[in-house]
Amino acid sequence: GQELLKKGVKNIIITLGEKGVYFANSDENFFIEAFKLKKPVIDTTGAGDAFNGALTVGLANNLNIKEALNFANKIAGISTTKL
Repeated sequence: GQELLKKGVKNIIITLGEKGVYFANSDENFFIEAFKLKKPVIDTTGAGDAFNGALTVGLANNLNIKEALNFANKIAGISTTKL
């Protein structure tokens, strides 16, 4: 993430699958752990799409970046419990 910031990227989001998500910009950086799911993971095919859609919804609803990433992380996790 730091290398990308050095190259001029303003905000870095790195999804780490079952490990969670990492965010960095010039002001802050943080890691959000993946949520513990009540159901088993069945299919991860659409998790990235679910994450991106949920992140967009969060930001469009004026959540701050940490809240939006937390929301997206939850939705992506839940999406893996369905086909």
